[in-house]
Order: sequence, then structure tokens, then C-alpha cells
Amino acid sequence: QSRYYPPGDSVLPPGFELKRSKVKYFLLKFLLISPTNHRTLHYLRGTKHINKQKAEHLASGHWYIAHPFSKFRTCWEIIMAVTFFAAFMVYPYNFGFGEGMEMIHFDHRLGSRRLILDIIRALFGIFLLDIFANFITGIYVNNTKTFIMEPKIIAKRYLMGFFWIDLFSSIPINDILLYGIAQDISPEVVVLAQSVTLLKILRLKTFLRYLRQIIQMLQVEDAMIEEVLIAFVLLIIFIQWMGIAQYVVARALGYDHFKCYCFSGAVLRTYIIVVIMDLFIKYTRAQYDYLAMLDHLQSFMSHKKLPPALQANILMKFEYSYQKRYFREDRVLSTLPAILRMEIKDFICRPLIEGINFLICLPEDSKYDIIVQLKREIFLPKYVIIRAGARGDYMYIIRNGTAKVISRIGKEIRKLCDGDFFGEIALVAEDSKRTATIIAEDICEVYRLDRRDFEVNVLSNPTAFELVKNVVAERLRETMIEEEKHLMEE
Repeated sequence: QSRYYPPGDSVLPPGFELKRSKVKYFLLKFLLISPTNHRTLHYLRGTKHINKQKAEHLASGHWYIAHPFSKFRTCWEIIMAVTFFAAFMVYPYNFGFGEGMEMIHFDHRLGSRRLILDIIRALFGIFLLDIFANFITGIYVNNTKTFIMEPKIIAKRYLMGFFWIDLFSSIPINDILLYGIAQDISPEVVVLAQSVTLLKILRLKTFLRYLRQIIQMLQVEDAMIEEVLIAFVLLIIFIQWMGIAQYVVARALGYDHFKCYCFSGAVLRTYIIVVIMDLFIKYTRAQYDYLAMLDHLQSFMSHKKLPPALQANILMKFEYSYQKRYFREDRVLSTLPAILRMEIKDFICRPLIEGINFLICLPEDSKYDIIVQLKREIFLPKYVIIRAGARGDYMYIIRNGTAKVISRIGKEIRKLCDGDFFGEIALVAEDSKRTATIIAEDICEVYRLDRRDFEVNVLSNPTAFELVKNVVAERLRETMIEEEKHLMEE
């Protein structure tokens, strides 16, 4: 029965229509690129690019070629990940404990060996299907960010790659030996023939790629957990192969088992140590970079013979900025699009301006402009941020830290902490002079707003202007009262 599938269907790209059987429509759902595939979301940005890829796939005429980011390929890679793991566990067992023709000519007492042979037959069948699947699956070229969907090119690349390894390691050796060869074949020939299946270990990298994709599909966001899971799977495979190897070596060369146990145990310990060290180095790289940069900084200060107090301040600033994890903030941010960089700054700075009455009343576009123009600065303890009597061209908002306000006569008026602001008086006063000195008591992280941006966004807004005038008047009155109290006490 035919059915008409109009343009704009969720499966078909815009401009394409399908008037065929339900079977083809069902197949296309699994063969075309899937918008929900995690690799699609990573490599293709937006519905436009996905529909373009679908259109190119259908226009090529090779609709039967499975897209590498299709639902079919996702399901098949999950199946193959399980199959590869089973092969890595069973194939060495078959090779090491097959005992030549004894493994082939089992009797009713060898139930476990019968099970192994049945599993091997199933694995051979799946691997032969995988060879066929590789011939009808497109290829994503990471270097050029393109897809290869031409059957001839796909076949050529596969034939020049893993095809022969896949073919020879997928030949059902046990059944061939059992049904197609004379019964008096030597055990050595059987073992040699069975060793061909061990070529499948060359596909370990492919297995790990499938395993990573499964972990990503499960939305495991912690990279450390991902690496630990992969290391654990590799450890299981390694133990299996080393266990078989120690038996095979002992049988072939006459080593006693104790020596083999010692050797394989030493290799296993070495592997575990290497894996742990690799994970440790990978996830403490930022700390290592921090220590290396700290060493360079100390060498520089020593070479320049800077005074101890200045060295202490430099080290304090360095430690506060990087928190024992060195990174290039500018380089990290440069990898992000402008809209994400702005979202990060908005997340940091919006709570600051929303705590100030003459800024929160501004329209959204003015708030946005202020957030964009805010500049981050860090002041160390005892540093003078602004000095009384100096010209003021900035106001500051404290994000972290504590500072004290000192009047012109040296009297401490108040303390400022997270969310407080200062310096606005000079931006409103006619003489633009600072009326107090602000000194950092501990490390202060502040955001600076320039005079020009203050005038454009605050002073030009009548409501904000009235509010800031009230704040200035209240602070001047408070300063005057404190100074008068101090003079009376003297």
C-alpha cells in the first residue's frame, strides 16, 4: 500500500517528498542522519545543517547507505561493542585451552566447551554481518568535516583498511576443522588456525571508540568517570589475556606455573600503576601547570631581586587568580562564541548591579550595556583603591573582599564588603574629587565602571539620577557627621 509523505515531514528534509511503500519510509528513519544522535549535536550546528545533510544523502541516490550518525549505526555500534568485548574474552580462551582437536571433537561431557563453541559461532556470524554493515555505512572524515556516502569510495577505504583483518578473524575455524578437514590433523595446525582469531585484538581501538560513544549517550558528564570506566574494561581484558598467556607460555616452554604467575603479576601491577598514573596526570594537569608557572615566577622575582614584601604580594595575587590551577582565561574564553561569553559575564555581574538601587531601576538595555562595560580588577590587602582628593573617573562594585572607608582627616567611617559600591560621588560631584580613601583589608575582587558609561546609562536616566543623588547626599552627610565626632573627641 502506497502512502504520500509530504515535504517538511520530520524524517524527510524540506523540499523532499516520498510516495513509496511504508517499508522505504521506515528504512529512511533508521538510515538518514538522526537529529538526536549525540554526534550530530556535536558536529552539526542546527536543523539547517541536518536537513542539508539529509538532502545531500537523498540526492545522491544512495539512500540505502546508512549515515554514520543514523539510528541504525548507533544501534549497530552498541551491538558491536558487546560483541567485541565477548570476543576479547572468548577468543583467547579458545586459543589457550582448546587443546587442539580435543576442543573441536567434544563429547556430551564437555558442556562448557560446547557453550564456548556456540558463543564463538554466534560471534563469527555477527562479525560477518559487521563486514557487510561496514560496506553500507558512510564515513565521517574528521579532518575535512565531510561525509563520504559514495559506495565505491566506502568499499575502497574499507578494503584498504580493516577488511582483511575482519575477514580472516571472522572465519569459523572450528567448524571448518570439524566438518571440512581430515580427522587426523595435528593439534599444532589446529592451534595455529585458531590463533588467526586473535587478530581481532587489532580492533581494540574501534571497540574503545564504540565504548566512549555509549558512555556519551548515557550522558556521563564527568570525564573522570568516563576514563575510569574505560580503564576498568581494559583491565578486565588485560587480565584475561595475561591469564591465558601465562598458561600458554608454561605449556609451550616448560616454565613452571609459579614463574609465570610472578611474571604475569608483575606485568599486571605495572599496567595498573601506569593506568593510575595516566589518570592522575591527566586530571591534575592544571595543578602541574600551576606549579610550573609558580616556579618560573619565583625564578623571575629572584633574578630581579625584588623586595620580600613585593614578592609576597605578587605570590598572593597569583594564588588568588588561579586557585592552584593554572589556565589561560583569555584563551579559554576565546574558544567560546560571543553570546556564551556574554552569558558568563551576565551570570557574574548581574547580581552586582541588581543590589544597587540606582542601577536596578534602569531599562534592560542599559543594564546590559553596563554589564558589558564592567572591568574586573583585583586589589591586595593594604592597597589604596582610591585616595581622597584625587580626581575620580570610576566607581567600583565589590564582588569579593572587604575594604575600609577612611575620611579626609584619617577617621575610619565604615567597612565595605561583598555587593557594596563606592566611588560614585566623584562621578556626580562638580569637581570630580574623591571625598574619602578606600583601602583593601583583604584581597578585593572589584568591577569598575568608567565615567563615560556611568554618564550615558545612569545620569541620563531621570529616575536613576535622582536615586544616585540621594545616595551621594546620604553618604556625604554620614561622612560629615563622623568627621565632626572625631574633631569633638580631639
